[in-house]
Amino acid sequence: MQSSHAAPTLLLVLMAAFSVAADWWRHRRKDADREVGKVRLIPWPLMTILALIAAAVSAALWFHDVWPA
Repeated sequence: MQSSHAAPTLLLVLMAAFSVAADWWRHRRKDADREVGKVRLIPWPLMTILALIAAAVSAALWFHDVWPA
């Protein structure tokens, strides 16, 4: 029996991993590469936290569908 929560859980985990990698890449850039005062389009740490929270909720629903109490 396939759960409808499996794909969103895996996609949210991938989104969290991508946001961690993007934030790491942004911090490794040289200061000369950055424009002074440039506003970031996406706040990567916030994206990581929200994706992990949503992934945890989706995983809980997925496990509840797979192993009902």
